[in-house]
Amino acid sequence: MRLQGRSRSKRVFFRKGGAAERASFSPQGGNERFEACDDAMMKKVYICSPLGGDVADNLEQAKRYTKYALMCGTAPVVPHFYALCLNDRNAKEREIGMAAGLSLLWFCDEIWVFGNTVTDGMKGEISFCKNLNIRIRHVTEAEIRAKMGGKTA
Repeated sequence: MRLQGRSRSKRVFFRKGGAAERASFSPQGGNERFEACDDAMMKKVYICSPLGGDVADNLEQAKRYTKYALMCGTAPVVPHFYALCLNDRNAKEREIGMAAGLSLLWFCDEIWVFGNTVTDGMKGEISFCKNLNIRIRHVTEAEIRAKMGGKTA
């Protein structure tokens, strides 16, 4: 299946009887124990929101945005949580976290942009998505409240 210039497979293979496993295909066969399940794959969305500055508060917001994405039926990719083990105020560690986050974008179907402020780091992520033809969605506070029933956390 081709999505906006990138090749992606939407197939997940489950071993008959339950546990998910990556199927290996060989000309010799042996794949009969796997069943293809196209609908099992959740859309992967990259959570794009501010982190620097008030890191503790921004992490709380990222948790809220993650919950919103989960409630929308997606599998959120949240690079903000690297700040729990890396120091965002240390330039080298911030660069490591940003590079790791950007590498995750290759696997995402969409990027969801949250908040009223677009930081330099967010601009870089959005630009990267434009280059990869990844759909960019701006999520409003009203959408979050509507989905979460007015809950803030």
